[in-house]
Amino acid sequence: MDAVITAAGPMPESLRAAHPHEYKCLLEVAGRTLLDRTLAAARAAQRIDRLCIVGPPDLRPRVELGADDLWVDDQGSGSANTLAGLDALADREQVVFIASDVPFLSAAGLDDLVARAPADRGFVLPVYRRAEIEAKLPQAGNKYVPFREGDLTASSVMVLSPRQIAAQRQRVEMVFDARKNFGRLFAMAGPLTSLRFAAALGLGWRVLSVPQLEATIARLLGFPVAALWGCDPAFNFDLDHDRDWAELEQMLAVNPDLAPREVPA
Repeated sequence: MDAVITAAGPMPESLRAAHPHEYKCLLEVAGRTLLDRTLAAARAAQRIDRLCIVGPPDLRPRVELGADDLWVDDQGSGSANTLAGLDALADREQVVFIASDVPFLSAAGLDDLVARAPADRGFVLPVYRRAEIEAKLPQAGNKYVPFREGDLTASSVMVLSPRQIAAQRQRVEMVFDARKNFGRLFAMAGPLTSLRFAAALGLGWRVLSVPQLEATIARLLGFPVAALWGCDPAFNFDLDHDRDWAELEQMLAVNPDLAPREVPA
Protein backbone atom coordinates (compact mmCIF):
# COMPACT_ATOMS: atom_id res chain seq x y z
CA MET A 1 0.00 0.00 0.00
CA ASP A 2 1.24 3.52 -0.77
CA ALA A 3 1.16 6.41 1.71
CA VAL A 4 0.18 10.07 1.52
CA ILE A 5 2.13 12.23 3.97
CA THR A 6 1.04 15.84 4.48
CA ALA A 7 3.76 18.23 5.65
CA ALA A 8 2.36 21.70 4.96
CA GLY A 9 0.81 22.68 8.29
CA PRO A 10 2.00 26.05 9.64
CA MET A 11 3.56 26.29 13.08
CA PRO A 12 0.81 26.99 15.64
CA GLU A 13 0.97 30.54 16.97
CA SER A 14 1.23 29.20 20.51
CA LEU A 15 4.50 27.43 19.62
CA ARG A 16 6.17 30.05 17.43
CA ALA A 17 8.04 31.83 20.22
CA ALA A 18 9.84 28.68 21.35
CA HIS A 19 10.09 27.08 17.91
CA PRO A 20 10.73 29.74 15.25
CA HIS A 21 10.07 27.49 12.24
CA GLU A 22 7.45 28.21 9.62
CA TYR A 23 6.16 24.64 9.47
CA LYS A 24 4.99 22.34 12.25
CA CYS A 25 6.71 19.32 10.70
CA LEU A 26 10.08 20.92 11.55
CA LEU A 27 9.50 20.62 15.29
CA GLU A 28 12.31 18.51 16.76
CA VAL A 29 11.53 15.57 19.03
CA ALA A 30 14.58 13.91 20.60
CA GLY A 31 16.86 15.48 18.01
CA ARG A 32 14.85 14.55 14.90
CA THR A 33 12.23 16.62 13.12
CA LEU A 34 8.68 15.35 12.94
CA LEU A 35 9.03 15.18 9.16
CA ASP A 36 12.17 13.05 9.36
CA ARG A 37 10.52 10.75 11.90
CA THR A 38 7.41 10.36 9.77
CA LEU A 39 9.35 9.58 6.60
CA ALA A 40 11.64 7.13 8.42
CA ALA A 41 8.73 5.21 9.96
CA ALA A 42 6.88 5.01 6.64
CA ARG A 43 10.01 3.83 4.79
CA ALA A 44 10.74 1.22 7.44
CA ALA A 45 7.22 -0.21 7.21
CA GLN A 46 7.33 -3.42 5.19
CA ARG A 47 3.76 -3.02 3.91
CA ILE A 48 4.21 0.53 2.56
CA ASP A 49 5.52 1.05 -0.95
CA ARG A 50 5.58 4.50 -2.57
CA LEU A 51 5.40 7.70 -0.56
CA CYS A 52 3.59 10.79 -1.77
CA ILE A 53 4.65 13.85 0.24
CA VAL A 54 2.49 16.96 0.02
CA GLY A 55 4.32 20.06 1.20
CA PRO A 56 5.42 23.61 0.43
CA PRO A 57 8.06 24.01 -2.30
CA ASP A 58 10.67 25.37 0.12
CA LEU A 59 10.59 22.09 2.05
CA ARG A 60 11.28 20.02 -1.08
CA PRO A 61 15.12 20.26 -0.81
CA ARG A 62 14.94 18.72 2.69
CA VAL A 63 13.28 15.53 1.44
CA GLU A 64 15.21 12.81 -0.38
CA LEU A 65 12.67 11.00 -2.53
CA GLY A 66 12.95 7.32 -3.38
CA ALA A 67 12.94 6.23 -7.01
CA ASP A 68 9.16 5.80 -7.07
CA ASP A 69 8.21 8.45 -4.50
CA LEU A 70 6.20 11.53 -5.43
CA TRP A 71 6.17 15.17 -4.36
CA VAL A 72 3.07 17.37 -4.58
CA ASP A 73 3.23 21.08 -3.82
CA ASP A 74 1.08 22.53 -1.03
CA GLN A 75 -2.44 23.36 -2.24
CA GLY A 76 -3.23 25.86 0.51
CA SER A 77 -5.43 23.91 2.93
CA GLY A 78 -5.50 20.61 4.76
CA SER A 79 -8.43 19.22 2.78
CA ALA A 80 -6.98 20.35 -0.57
CA ASN A 81 -3.62 18.79 0.30
CA THR A 82 -5.24 15.48 1.25
CA LEU A 83 -7.20 15.38 -2.00
CA ALA A 84 -4.13 16.36 -4.04
CA GLY A 85 -2.19 13.48 -2.50
CA LEU A 86 -5.02 11.07 -3.30
CA ASP A 87 -5.16 12.38 -6.87
CA ALA A 88 -1.45 11.68 -7.28
CA LEU A 89 -2.05 8.06 -6.24
CA ALA A 90 -5.28 7.64 -8.15
CA ASP A 91 -4.15 4.26 -9.49
CA ARG A 92 -4.29 2.75 -5.98
CA GLU A 93 -7.35 1.20 -4.40
CA GLN A 94 -6.29 2.22 -0.88
CA VAL A 95 -3.53 4.36 0.65
CA VAL A 96 -2.42 5.19 4.18
CA PHE A 97 -2.92 8.84 5.10
CA ILE A 98 -0.34 10.16 7.60
CA ALA A 99 -0.19 13.67 9.01
CA SER A 100 3.41 14.65 9.77
CA ASP A 101 2.70 15.78 13.33
CA VAL A 102 2.38 12.33 14.96
CA PRO A 103 5.58 12.13 17.02
CA PHE A 104 5.36 8.48 18.10
CA LEU A 105 4.62 6.98 14.69
CA SER A 106 6.19 3.54 14.15
CA ALA A 107 6.71 1.17 11.26
CA ALA A 108 5.15 -1.66 13.27
CA GLY A 109 2.00 0.37 13.87
CA LEU A 110 1.70 1.25 10.19
CA ASP A 111 2.21 -2.37 9.11
CA ASP A 112 -0.51 -3.52 11.50
CA LEU A 113 -2.95 -0.92 10.16
CA VAL A 114 -2.31 -1.88 6.53
CA ALA A 115 -2.60 -5.60 7.32
CA ARG A 116 -5.98 -5.28 9.06
CA ALA A 117 -7.74 -2.49 7.15
CA PRO A 118 -10.80 -3.92 5.30
CA ALA A 119 -9.91 -3.83 1.62
CA ASP A 120 -13.34 -2.77 0.37
CA ARG A 121 -13.71 0.38 2.50
CA GLY A 122 -13.19 3.90 1.24
CA PHE A 123 -12.39 5.23 4.72
CA VAL A 124 -10.91 3.21 7.60
CA LEU A 125 -10.42 5.09 10.87
CA PRO A 126 -8.70 3.62 13.94
CA VAL A 127 -10.72 4.25 17.11
CA TYR A 128 -9.73 3.77 20.74
CA ARG A 129 -11.27 3.36 24.14
CA ARG A 130 -9.98 5.60 26.91
CA ALA A 131 -8.17 2.70 28.63
CA GLU A 132 -6.13 1.93 25.49
CA ILE A 133 -4.80 5.48 25.24
CA GLU A 134 -4.17 5.88 28.95
CA ALA A 135 -2.27 2.58 29.10
CA LYS A 136 0.31 3.79 26.56
CA LEU A 137 0.08 7.61 26.80
CA PRO A 138 -1.23 8.42 30.30
CA GLN A 139 -0.15 12.07 30.06
CA ALA A 140 -2.23 12.73 26.91
CA GLY A 141 -5.05 15.15 27.64
CA ASN A 142 -7.55 13.71 25.19
CA LYS A 143 -11.17 14.64 24.71
CA TYR A 144 -13.41 11.57 24.56
CA VAL A 145 -16.92 11.13 23.22
CA PRO A 146 -19.21 8.77 25.18
CA PHE A 147 -20.44 5.97 22.90
CA ARG A 148 -22.25 2.79 23.81
CA GLU A 149 -18.91 1.03 23.36
CA GLY A 150 -17.16 3.32 25.84
CA ASP A 151 -15.41 6.70 25.94
CA LEU A 152 -13.84 6.91 22.48
CA THR A 153 -11.34 8.94 20.54
CA ALA A 154 -9.87 8.53 17.04
CA SER A 155 -6.66 8.52 15.02
CA SER A 156 -4.60 10.98 12.99
CA VAL A 157 -3.56 8.09 10.72
CA MET A 158 -6.10 6.32 8.51
CA VAL A 159 -6.68 4.39 5.30
CA LEU A 160 -8.42 6.07 2.34
CA SER A 161 -9.44 4.91 -1.13
CA PRO A 162 -8.42 7.30 -3.94
CA ARG A 163 -10.80 5.57 -6.36
CA GLN A 164 -13.87 5.66 -4.14
CA ILE A 165 -13.20 9.23 -3.04
CA ALA A 166 -12.74 10.37 -6.66
CA ALA A 167 -16.06 8.78 -7.57
CA GLN A 168 -17.80 10.77 -4.78
CA ARG A 169 -15.64 13.89 -4.94
CA GLN A 170 -18.48 16.39 -4.53
CA ARG A 171 -19.82 14.64 -1.43
CA VAL A 172 -16.37 14.28 0.09
CA GLU A 173 -15.53 17.95 -0.43
CA MET A 174 -18.86 18.96 1.10
CA VAL A 175 -18.16 16.90 4.24
CA PHE A 176 -14.58 18.20 4.41
CA ASP A 177 -15.84 21.79 4.21
CA ALA A 178 -18.38 21.17 6.99
CA ARG A 179 -16.08 19.23 9.35
CA LYS A 180 -15.48 22.19 11.69
CA ASN A 181 -19.06 23.47 11.60
CA PHE A 182 -21.25 21.33 13.86
CA GLY A 183 -24.40 23.03 12.61
CA ARG A 184 -23.75 22.06 9.00
CA LEU A 185 -22.62 18.57 9.97
CA PHE A 186 -25.74 17.98 12.07
CA ALA A 187 -27.94 19.15 9.21
CA MET A 188 -26.20 16.72 6.87
CA ALA A 189 -26.25 13.82 9.34
CA GLY A 190 -29.99 14.03 9.96
CA PRO A 191 -32.03 14.75 13.09
CA LEU A 192 -31.74 11.38 14.86
CA THR A 193 -27.95 11.08 14.61
CA SER A 194 -27.60 14.77 15.44
CA LEU A 195 -29.69 14.42 18.59
CA ARG A 196 -27.73 11.36 19.68
CA PHE A 197 -24.40 13.07 19.10
CA ALA A 198 -25.51 16.25 20.85
CA ALA A 199 -26.75 14.22 23.83
CA ALA A 200 -23.41 12.40 23.97
CA LEU A 201 -21.35 15.60 23.85
CA GLY A 202 -23.56 17.76 26.00
CA LEU A 203 -25.03 15.33 28.51
CA GLY A 204 -22.68 12.37 28.44
CA TRP A 205 -25.47 10.01 27.39
CA ARG A 206 -24.42 6.78 25.68
CA VAL A 207 -27.10 6.84 23.00
CA LEU A 208 -24.85 6.57 19.92
CA SER A 209 -23.02 3.44 18.77
CA VAL A 210 -20.06 3.10 16.43
CA PRO A 211 -22.08 1.10 13.84
CA GLN A 212 -24.69 3.88 13.80
CA LEU A 213 -22.02 6.49 13.16
CA GLU A 214 -20.39 4.29 10.50
CA ALA A 215 -23.73 4.05 8.70
CA THR A 216 -24.22 7.83 8.83
CA ILE A 217 -20.74 8.60 7.52
CA ALA A 218 -21.12 6.00 4.75
CA ARG A 219 -24.40 7.63 3.70
CA LEU A 220 -22.83 11.08 3.64
CA LEU A 221 -19.74 10.01 1.69
CA GLY A 222 -21.40 7.52 -0.64
CA PHE A 223 -19.06 4.58 0.02
CA PRO A 224 -18.46 2.01 2.80
CA VAL A 225 -16.44 3.04 5.85
CA ALA A 226 -15.13 1.21 8.90
CA ALA A 227 -13.90 1.92 12.40
CA LEU A 228 -10.88 -0.24 13.20
CA TRP A 229 -10.18 -1.34 16.77
CA GLY A 230 -6.86 -2.30 18.32
CA CYS A 231 -4.45 -0.13 16.33
CA ASP A 232 -1.39 1.54 17.80
CA PRO A 233 -2.57 4.20 20.31
CA ALA A 234 0.35 6.38 19.20
CA PHE A 235 -1.70 7.28 16.10
CA ASN A 236 -4.00 9.26 18.36
CA PHE A 237 -1.43 11.78 19.64
CA ASP A 238 -0.56 14.72 17.40
CA LEU A 239 0.83 18.19 17.98
CA ASP A 240 -1.55 21.09 17.46
CA HIS A 241 -1.11 23.35 20.48
CA ASP A 242 1.37 24.32 23.19
CA ARG A 243 -0.48 22.03 25.61
CA ASP A 244 0.26 19.10 23.28
CA TRP A 245 3.95 19.99 23.37
CA ALA A 246 3.87 20.14 27.17
CA GLU A 247 2.22 16.71 27.25
CA LEU A 248 4.85 15.34 24.87
CA GLU A 249 7.66 16.57 27.13
CA GLN A 250 5.99 14.86 30.11
CA MET A 251 5.64 11.61 28.15
CA LEU A 252 9.29 11.62 27.10
CA ALA A 253 10.43 12.39 30.64
CA VAL A 254 8.61 9.27 31.82
CA ASN A 255 9.33 7.05 28.79
CA PRO A 256 12.10 8.24 26.43
CA ASP A 257 11.65 5.09 24.34
CA LEU A 258 8.44 6.52 22.89
CA ALA A 259 10.62 8.60 20.55
CA PRO A 260 14.03 6.95 20.18
CA ARG A 261 16.80 9.17 18.83
CA GLU A 262 17.81 6.55 16.30
CA VAL A 263 15.02 6.21 13.75
CA PRO A 264 15.30 3.43 11.13
CA ALA A 265 16.08 4.92 7.73
